[in-house]
Amino acid sequence: MDVLLNNERDESDDYYVILGCDELSNKDQIQTEYRIRALQFHPDKNLDDPKAMERFKQLQEAKEVLCNDVQRKTYDYWRNSHINVPWKKWQSITERSQPTFHWMVTKKEPMIESEQMNKQNEEEKQNIPKTSKWQSTEPTNDYLRKFRNYEI
Repeated sequence: MDVLLNNERDESDDYYVILGCDELSNKDQIQTEYRIRALQFHPDKNLDDPKAMERFKQLQEAKEVLCNDVQRKTYDYWRNSHINVPWKKWQSITERSQPTFHWMVTKKEPMIESEQMNKQNEEEKQNIPKTSKWQSTEPTNDYLRKFRNYEI
């Protein structure tokens, strides 16, 4: 619960700011911005900067999330919700809390039955008596009739 109440959003969580694009950017624009920034922040070009590797990893992560349609949709949902939970923690919470409905999956195709099974089922249906178990075809006894009608 402390994660929800005591955290504040950080600019390092905003992947659009990291890549220098906005929510309306398509994949090609994101790729282009990534390539430009990757050349700027690559650790081999910034040997004297100790945080270059960290910024480059953030840049790669931002590109991976924003280029994947499913992850981008969840990221945009998180970003627009204004929840004060960092993106990675929020993502791990939502992944763990996803319900599974494996038991609700219906069979897509009916089972294949042989013609003999279909014929047997039709014969069984034809042999079912029209009356129920509780109805008898025999004439009722007078005592039984009086008992059923609460006359005895």
